[in-house]
Amino acid sequence: MSIHWANALPINELTTGQISDFYPNLFALAGWTFAIWGLIYMLLAGYTLYQLGVFQDNTDTARGKLLNKIGILFSISSIANATVLLVSLNWQGFGLSEPTWASIIIILGFLIGAVTMLKNRDVAYGLVIVWAYASILSKHISTDGFGGQYPLIIHNCLHWIATSCRSLSFDFKKRE
Repeated sequence: MSIHWANALPINELTTGQISDFYPNLFALAGWTFAIWGLIYMLLAGYTLYQLGVFQDNTDTARGKLLNKIGILFSISSIANATVLLVSLNWQGFGLSEPTWASIIIILGFLIGAVTMLKNRDVAYGLVIVWAYASILSKHISTDGFGGQYPLIIHNCLHWIATSCRSLSFDFKKRE
């Protein structure tokens, strides 16, 4: 049931995906991506309970590990939110084309995610990258999205998804 919240409780009668569509940009996610927000809401509720003392291990080490994991949501959402802000301000990108900027953002997002994933040995972080980039790819190849108009972005998404999967498999092998 929680996975349905993002669409069952729309803001101003608009789903999360519809709101995202108001700010068209080449880094935008496909509408299906927002289905995960229900899971995120459920995890936030669990996190809130944890902060209230339920399920809490009171050691500093456990608290530090929990705070490191918060970065998963923050870094990816910050990149997406910065993109929306720039689009809403009609930013022209210092003369670089929109596909070039989208590719730069995709590369930077991967680098931030990969360093964080490997540094913290956090497989979930890598899965967030794969999820987000698969969504961007989906929007770019879909006829409801950009319909293959931007091969540079399609290529970048495919490359960084594959690289993320290789990094994830490397991390899994190291754990065995």
